[in-house]
Amino acid sequence: AFFLIVQPLFALITLVGLGLGMLILHIIQWEAVKHTPNVLAAQENMTIQALEYIRGISVLRAFSQADGSEGAVYAAFDRKRQADLDQEYASLPLLKIYSAVYKLTGCVMMFAAAALYVAGSISLSYCLLMEQMGDGAFMARKITTELNRLEAVTDMPRMDTSNRKLEPECFDIELRDISFGYDSRTVIEHVSLTVPDGTSCAIVGPSGSGKTTLCNLISRFWDVQEGKVLLGGQDVKEFTADSLVFQNVFLFHDTIENNIRFGNPSATEEEVIEAAKRAQCHEFICALPDGYRTMVGEGGSTLSGGEKQRISIARAILKNAPIVILDEATSSVDPENERELLAAIGELTRGKTLISIAHRLTTVRNADQIVVIDHGRVSQKGTRGGMDAESIKE
Repeated sequence: AFFLIVQPLFALITLVGLGLGMLILHIIQWEAVKHTPNVLAAQENMTIQALEYIRGISVLRAFSQADGSEGAVYAAFDRKRQADLDQEYASLPLLKIYSAVYKLTGCVMMFAAAALYVAGSISLSYCLLMEQMGDGAFMARKITTELNRLEAVTDMPRMDTSNRKLEPECFDIELRDISFGYDSRTVIEHVSLTVPDGTSCAIVGPSGSGKTTLCNLISRFWDVQEGKVLLGGQDVKEFTADSLVFQNVFLFHDTIENNIRFGNPSATEEEVIEAAKRAQCHEFICALPDGYRTMVGEGGSTLSGGEKQRISIARAILKNAPIVILDEATSSVDPENERELLAAIGELTRGKTLISIAHRLTTVRNADQIVVIDHGRVSQKGTRGGMDAESIKE
């Protein structure tokens, strides 16, 4: 419209260029439609695999499977990459023509503008307006923003600075004046705690007091910012992060058998069944249509909270690690199923060092040591005989 008022010749050149460009664009879109189903299917698969890997990373880390479980994610990304490339290659020649049409249109307009300026038909300012030159600045800003984001990710410090495996002679856990916070918010302040080998410690406290963060620091999903976490007298920072087991109910989109076998990939079918029996989940598994080969929905969505808990306990039993950390293992279980779950936990933790977060007194009363956390600090500490129920409830 601007060109039509200022100079009708430019309007004609522009309309011809736009007409050719739109025709080629329509052909490109028609070509892309043929490849869209494959691209969307690859996108969906990539999203599912990536989300499952991210949501299950604590389980992967706890069972030392993080490195070997990236294959499906990489394969999904590669499939998406190939689908995108197939779509791009199909329309690449037309895209070049599409780009050339507008570049040639711009060249014709510049030639016409120069000719009209020389002939005195238009002023210099109108001549210079015929071709916009802002795309380069926009692209430079876009690339700078993306590079800044890339640097922010690649500059994140790695937790493991050593490839040494932690092999302690005993499994005493000691927190020596540890502190930790997320960004500027302090969550754990100067906490000291000792859990002797083979004993149990119950951590209680109100929501948001720092109980789960404390367990994540012991499991080394985070590193403390002050103080030390010692296992068998050795600072866990000096070794790899695969030393502890963290009880997590996340289940992968796979069969029940494979979810249990995740604790020990080389386990036989008989060992999987034995672990399930000890975890009090063999009977309900056998009652399912496909038994141990029943597919579990994403995140265990096809199972109840108690069933997911017991399957994850069977997985931990199969791993048979010397230290177990349970984060509110009975929180999502109704009272009718709590007895079976407590029996499963008893099988899992027999003779091991146990740290458990709990709200219910049934999971606290048998602990050798009870620690109350409030606002990131230890407000009370004692034995099961030295702390009454009312004190714990408060």
